[in-house]
Amino acid sequence: MSQHQPPPLPPYRAVLVADSRDHGGQGPPRPPDEAVPEVLCATFARIGHPGLWQELTFQDSTADGHTLALDTQHLPLLIDPYLQGLHQELAFRHRSAHGPALRHPLRLRISLSVGPLAESPQATARGEAHNLVSAQSVRNLLCRTEPGVGFVAAILSDRVFTDVVRAGYTRLTPAEFTRTEVRVKQYHGTAYLHLPQHRP
Repeated sequence: MSQHQPPPLPPYRAVLVADSRDHGGQGPPRPPDEAVPEVLCATFARIGHPGLWQELTFQDSTADGHTLALDTQHLPLLIDPYLQGLHQELAFRHRSAHGPALRHPLRLRISLSVGPLAESPQATARGEAHNLVSAQSVRNLLCRTEPGVGFVAAILSDRVFTDVVRAGYTRLTPAEFTRTEVRVKQYHGTAYLHLPQHRP
């Protein structure tokens, strides 16, 4: 009698998706495709971890944003200090901008998820991160901030929030996040919103 051989579970990864698309598609044009990964890379250097860009286990740019994956040991760092560092990097670039870039600063929605990451784009952790970054609640959060002042709005999956923030692996406290229910296509889940620029 043949025995069932289940497929191996893919390695767990921390997944970050960054999207610069404006709310409702009615605002200024998106920045060049290379602008977002350039900023994400520069932020690792800004927070003192430039080598992590070379440690990415996956990265890709699609219509849904730029996706990064790292070993889960780096997940706390992607929340704190990375989100604050990303806000600082975008603010720095805005201060030296001119022309259209000054009038329409690059602003990002960031989602963070964690879980098995297979090669398939439909892999659970990656799919969840893409759904979260498209959530209306995080779009609204960024829209409520003033361009040139607010540059980043973040949304964390329930598991990321529970395993990292609530467990005390960052300086951020649970009170600095707002719970939200997300429904995007077939996805439904609890997530947590955060504005890193509001941290002293």
